[in-house]
Amino acid sequence: MLARGLVISTALLVALAGLAAACGGDGEGSEEDRAEVEQTIRDLAAYGAEDIDAFLEQVTDNVLDDFFGFSREECRQNAADCVGEPSEVTAIKDLKVSGDEAEAELTFTGEEESESFDEKFRVLLIKEEGVWKLDGFAGANEEIPEGVDVVDLELNEFSFEFDTQKTRGGGFSFSIKNSGDQAHEVVLVKVPEDLDIEAALESEDQPEGVEDIASNGPFPPGDEGTLVFDEPLEPGRYVVLCFLPDSEDPEGTQHANKGMWAEFTVE
Repeated sequence: MLARGLVISTALLVALAGLAAACGGDGEGSEEDRAEVEQTIRDLAAYGAEDIDAFLEQVTDNVLDDFFGFSREECRQNAADCVGEPSEVTAIKDLKVSGDEAEAELTFTGEEESESFDEKFRVLLIKEEGVWKLDGFAGANEEIPEGVDVVDLELNEFSFEFDTQKTRGGGFSFSIKNSGDQAHEVVLVKVPEDLDIEAALESEDQPEGVEDIASNGPFPPGDEGTLVFDEPLEPGRYVVLCFLPDSEDPEGTQHANKGMWAEFTVE
């Protein structure tokens, strides 16, 4: 495995646990609606594999298919993988409720293979037949600072399109647009010069020398966003990848394993 993708099943519970703690602060919507959204989030955060039936009642097919990579029945049969386990509590802001829709931006910290990482994205809910349900995730975007070079990054099935000549200096930010029909994410890693990317993607082992740099997403079809770096990228070899499952593939193959990766060099 080349690098960590967005672990949605774990991220869900982490996100919801943090969001439940943060509800009632800033944001919009009536007190009644906000209370119902908060209760839904609290319920989802508390669920484990043994609560699979209750969990499935509070998530939509959209989020199961597009982000978890499970059908409803597959999720029931693989409850431990689908529901996942909570990690560390996160920070949440901007809970908003408008009619039958709600969203909040969150940041959570987790750990994988003894390395800590941060994720930032939006969690989306909708109200169906009087019940609030988790409906999706989307990227949380930072404004590109004035004076920073902008590199347009287009997402498709299954490719990244951008001008590698514009990334050579390292002092840039990505302006992202998902032109595809599926949700995609952007995960940036720094890799050794001699790493075989295809072999690394097929391997179950994490190769030595791979460094997580930044990530954002998922980006639903038609969505736009950014990937802003705290400082210019250091010289070296970099790869952008998408680890979301193919929603049209019965096996749920990750997009990166279908060719959705691209590399560039910073000089």
